[in-house]
Amino acid sequence: MSKKMAIIGGGPVGLYLSILLAKSGHYVSVFEKGTWPVDKVCGQGIMPSGVELLKTIGIEVNNEESFSFSGVRYIDGDNVIEGRLKRPGLGMDRKVLSSKLHQLALLDSKITLKDQSKVDELSLYDKAVSISTNNNFEVFDYVFICDGLNSTFRRKLDLEVKRKGEHRMGARVHFECEPWCDKVEVYWNNGVEAYVTPVGNHKIEIAFLWFEKSIEKGAYLEERLFNLFPELSNKVKGKTKLNDFKAYGPFNTVSMAMKKGPVFLVGDAYKFLDGITGEGISLGLKAATVIAKNFENFSFIHKLKIGLIYLNYAIWVKLALMLSRNLIFRKIIFKFANKFSSFFDYILIMNDVQWGSKNS
Repeated sequence: MSKKMAIIGGGPVGLYLSILLAKSGHYVSVFEKGTWPVDKVCGQGIMPSGVELLKTIGIEVNNEESFSFSGVRYIDGDNVIEGRLKRPGLGMDRKVLSSKLHQLALLDSKITLKDQSKVDELSLYDKAVSISTNNNFEVFDYVFICDGLNSTFRRKLDLEVKRKGEHRMGARVHFECEPWCDKVEVYWNNGVEAYVTPVGNHKIEIAFLWFEKSIEKGAYLEERLFNLFPELSNKVKGKTKLNDFKAYGPFNTVSMAMKKGPVFLVGDAYKFLDGITGEGISLGLKAATVIAKNFENFSFIHKLKIGLIYLNYAIWVKLALMLSRNLIFRKIIFKFANKFSSFFDYILIMNDVQWGSKNS
């Protein structure tokens, strides 16, 4: 039986979820407070499992607006290790991905896209949810919260909790130039990383992540970040830089639950730990796939499937953050990975494991 659904937040996970639900015969309204395409400060790399899920709904890619990368290269001064993926990952500008998903959603008559539609309030009942926008009230069978890292409705539903430990920050900027490597590059400094992701044949993105106390707040943030990575700075010297430097953070809140009555929290609105593993969007797509197929009879088994996806994520995030902060640990891992060439390949595969989301 068809249900009436609302999705709050029209980012990639929200649009992907709307397409899945509509394909199952449900009627979906997507409320986006801004306009499409939606931008975001992020690494813009999609791991293979996420690429496969996007392909299942009809996302097509080409080398002018995306870039298939073959693996990940870690660079720490003169020490370099490389890992190859079993299937290619995808670098794609977030606005390009947003536009592609938006165009797909427009083609489905069961999806209503509402931009510049800020949801003001949400009220839960036993078997329904009402939401208000601009003094207009609508009632839905289910609501899916996809409003991102700083989710408004996570707070309004009293589900928000602060994460323990030192918080992290992020920033990004794009350059118009040919990628010099067919892999995502990660440059390490103590407590700070720089990520180079090709997002097309003539465009790269450089993203930074750092522990909040590793970089002083204030002016010239972009310049100070690049100064930490002289090798990377030399590679982009003379390249055309786009004036789109943006910083974001801290990443310090998550949800204590993924469901409250007929309301689900999906993607970063539910939980974002760190971008260091490159799994952000793939995680959201995997969880959305499980939820879209099982929302009416969402059981402990489905919660466990999503829980395993996030547990795997949390383990690799913790290990990667140890690499970022601990020079000795980093040297040991680099030495081991160089001695056993398949070690890093295995790490990349385990980081991006499906955990049953494909046919859940």
